[in-house]
Amino acid sequence: MVEASLTEASDDIDPSDQEINKDLIILQLQEELDSLKKALHVINNLAYIFDIQSALDCVRDVAIELLNCESASIFLVFEKQRELRGLLPPYNQLVRIPFGLGAAGIVAATGHMLNLEDAYQCPFFNDEIDRLMGTRTKQMLCSAITDMRGKIVAVLQVRNRRDGQNFSHLDEQSLRLFGTHLGNTLTKAKLNEAAKVEKERVTSLYQCFKHFNAIEDLDYLFMALIYSMESYVVCSERSFLFLVDNQRDELWLQMYAPEPVRIGLGEGFIGISYAAKQAVCVSEFEDQNDPLLQKLRPYIGDMRVNCALAQPVLAPGGGG
Repeated sequence: MVEASLTEASDDIDPSDQEINKDLIILQLQEELDSLKKALHVINNLAYIFDIQSALDCVRDVAIELLNCESASIFLVFEKQRELRGLLPPYNQLVRIPFGLGAAGIVAATGHMLNLEDAYQCPFFNDEIDRLMGTRTKQMLCSAITDMRGKIVAVLQVRNRRDGQNFSHLDEQSLRLFGTHLGNTLTKAKLNEAAKVEKERVTSLYQCFKHFNAIEDLDYLFMALIYSMESYVVCSERSFLFLVDNQRDELWLQMYAPEPVRIGLGEGFIGISYAAKQAVCVSEFEDQNDPLLQKLRPYIGDMRVNCALAQPVLAPGGGG
C-alpha cells in the first residue's frame, strides 16, 4: 500500500513543474558560480595592493561590485581605544564609533554578521552615518573583516541592493568567502605603510643629527631641534623644549615670549615625564582649561590641544 501510494504521488507531479524546478536549481547554481568567479577575481587583484588608502578604496569598490549595492563603508578597528574609525564620502569626514554602538559597533564587539532587512526598524541601528552622507539606508549587511589569525581588523557595511531586494544568504556567503582576504590585504597594507613611515623617520633622524653635529650656537641648536620635531620626527603642530633648572626644581621654557614658562618637576604630564624618566602620552585633552595648557597659551594661542607627548631627554648613562 505504501509503495503504491508513493508511485501514485509521483505520477501526479506535472512534468512542467519538474522542468521549472530544474531550471531554478540551474539558475541558482549559475549565480553561485558567477559570484565565486567574481570573488576569486577580486582576491587575485587584492594580492598586488600595498598602500593602505588604495586598499581601503579597493575593498569598498569590491564590496559594491560583488554585492551589487549602492554604497559601502569600511571602518578600521582601534583596539586600544575600543572604537572604529572611518572616512565618509563625499568630504572624507572622520567618524569614530565606540564598540557596541550601532550595527558596526555591535559587529566589532561580537564578530557576528548582521543582515538588516529594514534598517530603521532595527532598535540598535544608528542613523548618524545616513545623516552625514545624505542617504537613507533600507537594507544593510554588516560584517567583521578578520585577518588570517581570526583577529578583527575592520568592519564593512554595505547598504541598499540596487535591485531593491534584501541581502541574501548568497550575499552573506560571498562576504564571508573573501572577508579574510580583505583582512589580510588591510593588514599587509598597514604593515607596509608602517615600514615606509619608519624608513622615512629613520632617514629624517639621520639627516637631523648630521645637521645638529655641525651647529655650534646653542640658541640655533634649540631652534633646529624644535623644527625637526615638528617637521620630521613626530610631525606635530607645536613642539617645545624645556630645560631643567636643578636649583629651583623646575622645568622652564623661554621662546617667543617675554616671561619664561616654569613647571614644577612633578607638575602636569611634562613634569611627571621628567620625574619618571619616561615618555608620557595624553591621548585626549578633555579640559582645555588645564593649568598646564594655560601656561602654554602665549605659545599656542587659542589652538585646541587634542593630544600631547612628553619625552625626557636623558644624559649619557641615563641620568636626568
